[in-house]
Amino acid sequence: MEHRRYLRHSAAIPITVSLIDESLTNLQFLSNVSSGGLAFKSESPWEDGKTVTISFPLPYDFSSDLLKIYGKVVWCRYVDEDQYDIGVEFLQSTETAVDTVFLVEKLYAQLEQQQEEQAFWLPHVTVAAVIESEGRFLLVEEDVKGIAVFNQPAGHLDKSESLLDAVARETLEETAWHFTPTEIIGIYQYTNPVNDTTYVRIVFCGQHHNYSPDLPLDKEIIRTVWMSREELQEQPLRSPMVLRAVDDYLNGVRYPLSLITIL
Repeated sequence: MEHRRYLRHSAAIPITVSLIDESLTNLQFLSNVSSGGLAFKSESPWEDGKTVTISFPLPYDFSSDLLKIYGKVVWCRYVDEDQYDIGVEFLQSTETAVDTVFLVEKLYAQLEQQQEEQAFWLPHVTVAAVIESEGRFLLVEEDVKGIAVFNQPAGHLDKSESLLDAVARETLEETAWHFTPTEIIGIYQYTNPVNDTTYVRIVFCGQHHNYSPDLPLDKEIIRTVWMSREELQEQPLRSPMVLRAVDDYLNGVRYPLSLITIL
């Protein structure tokens, strides 16, 4: 028997190897597969001639009957302490056996890709301030990639920053007004259909005070302006969250700051 005939395609996926004529099952790792058979790594030696069933445990629901290979141990090679390479010859259609291994590899690759995408996907956590005075609202006109749009004073939550500190900072940086949040209007989730970015925005209302006219504003800010709700609805808005927050404010929607717990 030529051992090399089993060392064709590298594969590192978990497998379960069971002796057909004995009640012995071991979780192993597949190492190679070829048109004639496969090889796996084991912490103990396997006797030549033993008939085995090889199955492929998956971390999600899939018909296990489709993921079984039948074979015979044809060689066992000592690698080092507590490590052996075991060669298995297929006892079924070679094409079926190899297709099964490749199917499992594809499933694991898809799962790994999904996990990577989930690991790197995060929503943008932002804060905004609805500031009203005599029926008019403090807004900023800002440049977003060359387009002028209107928004509340708003921005991203910075690392190690509380939501209350964030909304006070953003209001000062974008309008030169100091802001003390007193209540929460709402928590809004919005996904931009253009870039598929999801935003979670916590909107506050409160008191503006101590205007600092000499304070330079963020570079994206074109100007600050006071507008009524009717004027605002005629303007190009940064997102639908802008007008919705104003409407909720006018409808008396309020939640206490105690809704936020910092642990």
